[in-house]
Amino acid sequence: MGNLRHMRVAANRSRYVRDELPTVVGQPKAPTSPAVAAQILRLADDPNSNAAQFAEVIRTDPALTSRLLETANAARFALREPAATIGRAVSVLGLRRTRMVALGFQLAAHLDELGGCPFDLTTFWRHSLLRACLAQEIAAEVVPTLADEAYVIGLLQDCGIVHLVQGLGAPYAELYATANLSPAAFYERETQRFAHNHVEAICTMAEQWNLPQVLAEPLGRHHCRVRPRRIGPESSELERLSAVSYFVGSLPMGHEEMFALSDPAVRDYAAANLALAEPALHDCLRRADHACREVVPSPAEHLPENPDVPDLVEHANCHLSRATSEAARHIEAVEAECDLIRRQQMDLKSALGQYRELAARDPLTHLLNRGALAEAAMACIRKCRDKNAPQCVFFLDIDDFKVINDDFGHHIGDEVLRVLAGVVSDTVVNGGCAGRYGGEEFIVVLPALDEQESRRRADGLVDRVRRTSFPDPFSNHSVTCSLGAVWGRPKPGMSAQELFTAADELMYQAKLGGKDRCCFRSFESPDAVLVIAPNGRTVQPAASSLDHAHLGSENAHPTREEFHRLAVELNQSQSQRFADLRKRERHGLLTPCVVNCFIGGSPTLQGSAAYVRNISTGGLGVLVVRPMIRGEPVEVALQQEDEHSKLLYVAGLVAFCRHVEGRIYEVGVQILAQAKDPIFSRDPSSAAQRFDWVVAALRTAHDQGEPLKEGA
Repeated sequence: MGNLRHMRVAANRSRYVRDELPTVVGQPKAPTSPAVAAQILRLADDPNSNAAQFAEVIRTDPALTSRLLETANAARFALREPAATIGRAVSVLGLRRTRMVALGFQLAAHLDELGGCPFDLTTFWRHSLLRACLAQEIAAEVVPTLADEAYVIGLLQDCGIVHLVQGLGAPYAELYATANLSPAAFYERETQRFAHNHVEAICTMAEQWNLPQVLAEPLGRHHCRVRPRRIGPESSELERLSAVSYFVGSLPMGHEEMFALSDPAVRDYAAANLALAEPALHDCLRRADHACREVVPSPAEHLPENPDVPDLVEHANCHLSRATSEAARHIEAVEAECDLIRRQQMDLKSALGQYRELAARDPLTHLLNRGALAEAAMACIRKCRDKNAPQCVFFLDIDDFKVINDDFGHHIGDEVLRVLAGVVSDTVVNGGCAGRYGGEEFIVVLPALDEQESRRRADGLVDRVRRTSFPDPFSNHSVTCSLGAVWGRPKPGMSAQELFTAADELMYQAKLGGKDRCCFRSFESPDAVLVIAPNGRTVQPAASSLDHAHLGSENAHPTREEFHRLAVELNQSQSQRFADLRKRERHGLLTPCVVNCFIGGSPTLQGSAAYVRNISTGGLGVLVVRPMIRGEPVEVALQQEDEHSKLLYVAGLVAFCRHVEGRIYEVGVQILAQAKDPIFSRDPSSAAQRFDWVVAALRTAHDQGEPLKEGA
């Protein structure tokens, strides 16, 4: 029955502490010593005072210390680690906020009563400060890294008593004033007589003040019915700090307001748990008393016998009023500065948009430049692929433009380009785009047109160029163009550059057929090339190397003999031409190879037969059957005459790509890696993650083309 009654009492007490104690201890405010208040006001009057000086005064007063920590740990400061020391709190708040906290002190009307009950406030402040100094001295021996935290714990241990005196009134105040009650005996007596005790009160306030665990847990253990477990080498710093708190909270006061060590149990606890023998313990007590007297001399040295409390409060209120006005002015200044910053951001955003627009435009024709054109074309390709809609690309080249520059001057040539740029721009429909590809070359991208309409618009553009009038002195002359057009639904992995190159090949076919005409091809019928002559009639294309051109198909692949013949011709024709330009001597290699390329920015590889025509220490010249983009990562597997015998794997980035003949392109590869084993082809996903330069290249491809797949 006794155990059951004890459990019920404990449950009721727990519920009362949880539900009612926060109200009891939350309403009254702990008073600040008038001596401390006077020092705060002297600092406030001094324009040269600093935050450290305020902190030195605040640390002598439990009420201001608790308020400082509560303010610093407020949610709005969002500290990664809560403030557990006075120095940390001041560094968080800064001088202005620390000064405001210090000036917000509460004063009692009389130093010998509290809440209308007899209470010796001066002795209470003196004992709290003495416990703080002792806790710091002992912690310096037991847990030196937390000595400053120990000071705060010692200072705040008995704050719950002040709040309970104000909340519970005379009965509690009379018990506290009872002579010859040690701290432990007072704790036992208050626990028996009242619904809550000062340990529960300080725990509740620690939660309200947002104190960190390193303070809250030792504060909750400075009295307990079961002593903390023994401290050993394996004990944590928090356990050691709790032991310091328990020991300091248990020491009774002796003569001349010095701690007494008359209780053998107290001395035994210090020796067993704090490793402090009696001589070392006495030494800590002497140092603590000296530190306390150094920090706060007798109040009589700072105040008259009967301090004018209203005058102190009025003085503080004047400072707070001025600080509030300064804060209001500061807020107004900050708001004005924010408005200015917002306006500047809008101006910068507008300027950035204009800069981007200028950077994307060719300065002569005001059409998209080559880079911006590739991005816009890729966006059109993705949109058409998502909707399974067709796409048309025109590649237009002005006929005999060099003659215009030579005969009339470059200023006339520029005027011709400007006029024809307007003609090209007028062709754009359905959210397409147009740009200057380079020199006298223009590209138009038209999405969502059927084949017949695309063919009609291609022929119409050639006709409009033919009929365009120019200002003097070129008004009596006409200009023609050759145009290549490809149409169809984009295939997965198809890039803008691949479409440009295919249309460029058809433009070249139009020039071979007599110029001033359009050469048109559908992706879906790649063998059928339609040439539209100036009279609007369709004719057979002229025989040329483009007979083998085949967009989007793997048929009609060049033979090894064709590769070899072309490589020999190129080596012979270009060896002398570039002899003075190359930094590294190239040697003819003339060997078959396999080129592995990533598809559309994904970690998926596609291999195709190719042919190496020359090599240097830093680069490789390769003949391939697909256009490639500068910066594209590739792996080249070099072969002997026996196709199944691999000699070397090299990997790098495409340095340049140009059309040579039919489906064949010459590609320069900057070598960045080489090995006897596959570099990419054995495990493409791993390679795409392992090499930084591959990751960067694939991300660029992702930005301009296909989305990266998982793992890239």
